[in-house]
Amino acid sequence: MYVLYSKTPLKTVCHLRQPLLYICALLPGLLLWHVQAFSQDLVSEPNGNFTVDFVKGCASLTVTVNNTSGLDPNQVPSVYKFDYKPGDPLTLDTTQSNINPDTTYTVPGTYTILQIIGTSNPQIDSITVEVLEPLSPTYKVYNCINHSVYIDFSQENYYDLLRIDYGDNTIDTVAVSEEFRIHQYTGGTFDISVEGIFEEAQSNCAVRDTTITTIEEPVIASISQVQVLDQSQIQIHYDFPNPHVAYRLEIAENGDTDFNDATFELAGDSDHFTIEGLSDTRQNYYCFRIASVNRCDESLNLYSDTLCSIALQATADHLVNQLSWETNTVDFPDYEVYRDSELLTTTSSTNYEDNSVVCQQVYAYQVTGEKNGMQSLSELISLTALSTDIADALASFTVETKGGSMELSVDGDEAPQGTTLYYIYRQAGSAVFELYDSLEVSGDVEFGEKYTYTDDQVVLGDTYCYQISYQDLCGNESRLSAPACAELPKQGRILFPNAFTPNGDGLNDIFIYKGNLIEQIELHIFNRWGELVYHTDQLDEGWDGTYRGVTAPQGTYVYKVSLTDRLGNQMQQQGSFVLLIP
Repeated sequence: MYVLYSKTPLKTVCHLRQPLLYICALLPGLLLWHVQAFSQDLVSEPNGNFTVDFVKGCASLTVTVNNTSGLDPNQVPSVYKFDYKPGDPLTLDTTQSNINPDTTYTVPGTYTILQIIGTSNPQIDSITVEVLEPLSPTYKVYNCINHSVYIDFSQENYYDLLRIDYGDNTIDTVAVSEEFRIHQYTGGTFDISVEGIFEEAQSNCAVRDTTITTIEEPVIASISQVQVLDQSQIQIHYDFPNPHVAYRLEIAENGDTDFNDATFELAGDSDHFTIEGLSDTRQNYYCFRIASVNRCDESLNLYSDTLCSIALQATADHLVNQLSWETNTVDFPDYEVYRDSELLTTTSSTNYEDNSVVCQQVYAYQVTGEKNGMQSLSELISLTALSTDIADALASFTVETKGGSMELSVDGDEAPQGTTLYYIYRQAGSAVFELYDSLEVSGDVEFGEKYTYTDDQVVLGDTYCYQISYQDLCGNESRLSAPACAELPKQGRILFPNAFTPNGDGLNDIFIYKGNLIEQIELHIFNRWGELVYHTDQLDEGWDGTYRGVTAPQGTYVYKVSLTDRLGNQMQQQGSFVLLIP
């Protein structure tokens, strides 16, 4: 084993061996390594001291070295490093020295083979080897009539050459730039093998096989169904008799006879194709045909029957849904109209009115037509039925002040059963009525049930008027009710009843006031002898008619009240009332 290194710089002998390596030998017997970039492309041995059988190929690539230095390797050892990287410490094993060593590269990449001959005054040489991934070549094989085949390799962008074995004892090597080959058979089934090849490289890359049965006569495709999926997509279903024939979908718009509006190559391993990005399939209809392409001579192409899409439009009017459609009317003598997947009618017309609808109910419509066993389906369009009738106004509702707010009360029986939304219009002072708010309610109203709405965005002393409408079952807004108004007072008010009956029947059992804007209160009640029988300073509390644990006697009583309203006003009031015992 020799380890090459340098201690003392002596006379230097330099050799340029490869693009990234500048090697200098220090004599006697010492080496100095220096890395420097060069643009010069060295693909073969610079000094001819050794050669390799291949400088390029696919993994796994076996490379054999041939020593051409003319020196006897038994007298002057030749040492090789098969994966040298510039800058790495160099440790070489002279036991590997032989006349024609070899190595196998299993991983793709670029490798440098370094040769060092001798030890005291070494000769240095290098060669670069490129190892590539063995990708399968890209090509398609198509049948042509008269037992010919068309091999298309225009999409191949990896290899330089292709070796084609046609399976009939004919082999052809072609440049990828030629893009295709046509081959004539006498008829039968053949295994075609195509191998990818790099120029000036070992022929060890991938081979791809295709089995094909040649045909004498043309094979025509057929369309089974055209379906509009939405306003920009149509799906075509088809049948391919032979997967090795080239099929091309051709399109014409709105009855045009030129089928070059758009074309698509169809895959032989699928039975449908979806076209995207179309221009409004409800306004435009599209006709389709499939060309069975004779790639060897396209003047001999044959075509399937044509089938057109149905451009369906649907609009909702007053309790009727209007349908109309456009297509190639020559194709379809009759149309079937479906609603929610059930057949409504069969008609030769291109429009239909569905007047058996209920407002706010959603219906899904589709129109179909048949031509020579082929089916065309329009888009499935969902439509919400509507009514333009305006419902009657509410007969009445109430507005009253409550505290510092306005409260609206609506009798649930005033609106039709199922009403879920009220609209509230308000007029503040002399302003005009405007839509102010809405009130959502349950659609299942029990008899006598009321709904309330509180408006607390009000100013004391102002008058507010309200009108109410409702949304009917068809989604329409009813007519407005008559206005109802109330004034919000500038100070608190309090009212007491003139009698009450504390007999426990749930009616008028408590002597209590009604008021608004009250902030604080103090209430005293006296009997006819001036005795205090009740006192409270709690809001919304009243006398239950008892005194010292028993019901007070029937008679006349006097109340005195002191209160402070929310505006800070202080007021006093007194009066009399009668306690009745039935």
